[in-house]
Amino acid sequence: MKYVTLVAGIKDWRGESKERCVHEFFAQTDTYAKVSNWAEDEKVLIAKVKLEGIALQFVQGRESLSNDTCSYAELEAHLVAAFTEKKPAQ
Repeated sequence: MKYVTLVAGIKDWRGESKERCVHEFFAQTDTYAKVSNWAEDEKVLIAKVKLEGIALQFVQGRESLSNDTCSYAELEAHLVAAFTEKKPAQ
């Protein structure tokens, strides 16, 4: 059985450095997906719905991510690459 009502429990993510990181967003989404038994395409749709601000603009600007054939792993990989702070090697 699928529990899409749990979508409300996933916090929207804006991609700003002051809030939680991209890894926390996907960890929360993955947890809800497992509990709710969401299919791959449902995970993609739900993750995209929970994006706001610069994170949403990033996805909308990337044609490969904004179309319906984007996989969840691809979406996650692109957002992690774009929104993970890069620190210089010391």
